[in-house]
Amino acid sequence: MASPQDALRVAVKTMRDALTELEDRRTEIETQAEQLRASIRALEKQIGQESPEGGQKSRRPRGQNLYAIQQFFADRPGKGFTVSVIAEAVAISPSSAQAALKGSGGLFLQGEDGLWRAKEAG
Repeated sequence: MASPQDALRVAVKTMRDALTELEDRRTEIETQAEQLRASIRALEKQIGQESPEGGQKSRRPRGQNLYAIQQFFADRPGKGFTVSVIAEAVAISPSSAQAALKGSGGLFLQGEDGLWRAKEAG
């Protein structure tokens, strides 16, 4: 007849074996998950929609939207554009374009016709 300590040893060994099996499966699942993340990143890069781990579209660093808009206007001096046209040209959302234009410190002005233009130097 097995002693109570022997029964406890068997129970501990059984639990350790189960834990080892779970840890092995966890490692395998984590590997598969990382492979899927890499595939997602590669596909998103192909369609121009890179995203961080959370799956949300990545944000540009602070000031990059304004810089892109400045470059857009620098290539088209004196011309006016709608927010939608500007947003599409620099690959940002219309709301982000609107925020950058309004927060530009006067670099861009909205005319009576509703079009945005770069403020002329002078």
